[in-house]
Amino acid sequence: MIGSNENERWYTNNETNGIAEKPKIILVIYYHQFSVNFTYKVIGGGEYKEPMINFIQFGKNVDGKPNYLVWVDSNTKFIYQNPLPNSNENERWYSLNNEGVVEKPGEVLIIYYHQYYVQFKYEIINGGSGYLPPKITIYQFGKKIILNPDTYIWADENIYNFTNPLIGSNENERWYSLNSEGKIDKAGIYKASYYHQYLINIKYSVIGKDLPKYPILYGVSSGKNISKEILREFVQIWLDSNTEFYVTNIIQERLNERWIALNFRYFVTKPENIVIDYQHQYYVNITVNFKGAGNVYPLSGWYNAGSTLLISVYPNNGWKFYKWIGFGNGSYTGFERNASIIVNSPIEETAILLVSLKIYSTSGGIVKYSYENETGEVKENAMKEIFVLPGTEIKLTAEPASIFFVFKDWNLGLKETQIKIIVDKPTEIMANFDLNYFLIIIILLAVAIFIAIILIIRRKISL
Repeated sequence: MIGSNENERWYTNNETNGIAEKPKIILVIYYHQFSVNFTYKVIGGGEYKEPMINFIQFGKNVDGKPNYLVWVDSNTKFIYQNPLPNSNENERWYSLNNEGVVEKPGEVLIIYYHQYYVQFKYEIINGGSGYLPPKITIYQFGKKIILNPDTYIWADENIYNFTNPLIGSNENERWYSLNSEGKIDKAGIYKASYYHQYLINIKYSVIGKDLPKYPILYGVSSGKNISKEILREFVQIWLDSNTEFYVTNIIQERLNERWIALNFRYFVTKPENIVIDYQHQYYVNITVNFKGAGNVYPLSGWYNAGSTLLISVYPNNGWKFYKWIGFGNGSYTGFERNASIIVNSPIEETAILLVSLKIYSTSGGIVKYSYENETGEVKENAMKEIFVLPGTEIKLTAEPASIFFVFKDWNLGLKETQIKIIVDKPTEIMANFDLNYFLIIIILLAVAIFIAIILIIRRKISL
């Protein structure tokens, strides 16, 4: 019809020509139509199928596919398939404006939103009171909406957010979640876990020289094990309530020096300002020079830097205190059995004890001894006690007091007149002497012979 163009026309599907063989009424119906391209767009993804579109053409319902130019009767209704094929009870592609009236030529664009059927829940871990349930922000048909927990709803494939931290939280106490936000990418339950937490302000102080490195705090935050350096100034850390945390107990970089925390375990029950006190210590080794020689007081161990210790030694029987030998700043070297030291560094204190050697000589002989640069003797029928360093070698020589005595043996079972022994424990040694019976018999025989000769001579003279 005249006036029609590529976008608008008046068109009939009736016959418009023929032969009039008799009188009759010929009615030709023209439909006012627009050229329309039915299109659609999906916000989101997934495996959907394209919709069918129902529209009116020449007064009749027609089904068509999108993205094709079709002539549609003007001012008639069109309907897009909704939801899209492949939708189900948990996932769909849905439009809020899937139908309308064709009032002009051109493109008809229908927006579908990829949606999942979801529910939002939350849980509180480690209790607490004074908080409000969270609100959940989602998108539905491209618009932001706010929900209460436990609501079932069709939500766009888009981000979601729970209130975080919960209302009721403050600068010292909170209910906090690590999974309060995300993307809706499947149907089902989306759950936020909130941890009841307190703010802990923590620093360290030190008694004595400063630490060689920072101590570490080990605790639980949002259900995860965490660690954090502690400084001289307060640092802040949120820790889960009703959990334990601890700090480095001992800091040590060399063998005989350390810093020890006076308290290193804590329990989170409230917000706190905590100062970890570290004590600087040195190791003091207090020993005797020979095992079993005696006992020392106090025992070897860690002692506070700058402290004063009174050291003593108690020799066992057969041992004698000689002197202390000390190494280290504040140590003592000297001959006082009870002495004081100042722990200004690692200290080694050794009590030097001498071991007893008792030398006996029985009647009829003497014993001479020598060791290192010392010499002496034990008279007959006497005893002498000497004290020497354990491990000292002693040379002993047994000598008869006169020709009328001979050396018999040592009480150790040795027969030699000269022996060497090493003294490493309290020891008693005795040299046994006896009469020289052989010489005495010879002398007695000689005397008897002499007397006999004298008697014979006298008898002859008297005759």
